[in-house]
Amino acid sequence: MPWSSGSTWQGTSLIPYPPGKPLEELEREYGITGSIKLASNENALGPSPKAVAAVADSLKNLHRYPDGSCYYLAQALAEKIGVSPNQLVFGNGSNEVIQLLIAAFLGPGEEVITSQPTFLVYQKAVQAQGGVNRVVPLVNMHHDLDGIARQITGKTRLIFLDNPNNPCGTVFSNEAFSVFLDTVPDGVIVALDEAYVDFVEPSLRIDAREYLKHRVPVVALRTFSKAYGLAGLRVGYGLMHADIADYLHRVRQPFNVNLPAQAGALAALGDDEHYEKTIALAREGIAWLSSEVEKLGCKPFPSQTNFFLIDVKTDGKKLYEALLHQGVIVRPMNAYGYPTYIRITVGLPAENQRFVKALATALNEVDVLDPKGIVTIDGPSGAGKSTISRGLAARLHFTYLDTGAMYRAVGLALERKGIDLADTGSLKKCLAHIELTLAPNGDDDVRVLLGAEDVSQAIRTPEMGMVASRVSANPLVREKLTALQRQLGEKGGIVAEGRDMGTVVFPKASCKFFLNASAEERARRRQKQLAEKGQIVDFQEILDQISKRDYDDSRRALAPLKAADDAILVDSSSMGPEAVIAFMLECIAKSAR
Repeated sequence: MPWSSGSTWQGTSLIPYPPGKPLEELEREYGITGSIKLASNENALGPSPKAVAAVADSLKNLHRYPDGSCYYLAQALAEKIGVSPNQLVFGNGSNEVIQLLIAAFLGPGEEVITSQPTFLVYQKAVQAQGGVNRVVPLVNMHHDLDGIARQITGKTRLIFLDNPNNPCGTVFSNEAFSVFLDTVPDGVIVALDEAYVDFVEPSLRIDAREYLKHRVPVVALRTFSKAYGLAGLRVGYGLMHADIADYLHRVRQPFNVNLPAQAGALAALGDDEHYEKTIALAREGIAWLSSEVEKLGCKPFPSQTNFFLIDVKTDGKKLYEALLHQGVIVRPMNAYGYPTYIRITVGLPAENQRFVKALATALNEVDVLDPKGIVTIDGPSGAGKSTISRGLAARLHFTYLDTGAMYRAVGLALERKGIDLADTGSLKKCLAHIELTLAPNGDDDVRVLLGAEDVSQAIRTPEMGMVASRVSANPLVREKLTALQRQLGEKGGIVAEGRDMGTVVFPKASCKFFLNASAEERARRRQKQLAEKGQIVDFQEILDQISKRDYDDSRRALAPLKAADDAILVDSSSMGPEAVIAFMLECIAKSAR
């Protein structure tokens, strides 16, 4: 049986980081050989031969613990970049330095600001620490530094800025950064993630050393994974004021960078010829690839890294899958809010040529995304609408519209403000100031934001479900959210789940379903979900809640729960999610013929 600690620690709700598909996995799944991976921004040249030799030589000492201070690496790196060794903190990749910053300076309930989209590790590390993520969307694929400044509060402790940004490859100027720092109050640390700084044109680089004594503490995060080709060894570092470094050493594990990693990084640092070849390969590769994909009718996005985005003018995930069948791995950007983009890492010249050829074939295979398609799934609580809708959206390559989460989020906002639903004046005023956003969060998932606060976990409780049922019956709440839902559905290509999607919100949807299950079955499912989270709740209590909610939802005067006249009825009581999804896909295919 699944192990459960019964803990309420926020880490139990974390979703693992989604890495790029490994070559071995692709070849096992598709029965092919000789595949290429252009998805994870790795160094196409591989590691320096000097680094390989140094790693091999270090193996004879594997019975010894590594140098906990990375003394020789610190000395060499400090001399190369012109800082003191005590301003450097090394980690198991720069990922670890990110976690060290959060562990040292973020307390429960305190806030961290990041952009959206950005490197996913920031937000996951904050959540694991019990902190609050505040996110600011990119503007034209660039950091909105002014928008980030406006989100700073008395609880803000850290701001993470990846420069260049991942996944977009864009940078901000030294002047813009300097102006931004002037708006940051005392007590906030700005982490400048420079994982790809080696690829940036020298005239566009920010010299982090200039800011080490700034009023606002600036920490530069760098890695040996990219330009130095040591992703498999996991070694990175932070450049910072010595006082900040001292605090990080207090939370750092004593032997966090292993012996071969230190040896390889030290040797790679001294191989300038290999480093320069790497940078040249990336710049030449982006220039050539950009020209070639334009000839195919795609639009490359300028980048200051060893990767770049391509607008393929069709569904990026479908194209990604078509490329997989040809043994080429790239990264689809649907989950990052760019459904018609893919991200590609520059490879060796032969790999780049193979990608272009495969892209041409894939573009001819992939259907253009239907901008009008809307599928609605209505039904009572616990029928499996969320699970089914996510899965169906993934199979259709549509966007999942979680309207239940929207009502829960509005309910949470009203509860926090102590708003009485009968007080029309206060309710109108509060609703006018609620900023609700559904942001992509990895494949087939969304994050629910109130303003810049991520409330995705806070709204997933039985109590908030009852609150959502109450507020959804209010005409003012329903008017606001119906308008927002229709706005989100204007471009089509969505699977919308709720209670009145097919009857009120999208009455002209291309395909409608009403998903149901017996009250007892829904209560059993809910009890199992809660048990897996360590919450033991009486079955009868859950059944009573579900029965009451069914009664209230079906008998309210405004938009009661009912099936649309043209909806397909689906009883999931004895069906698993995959069976339901398969049935719905069959129905959709028939309706399209």
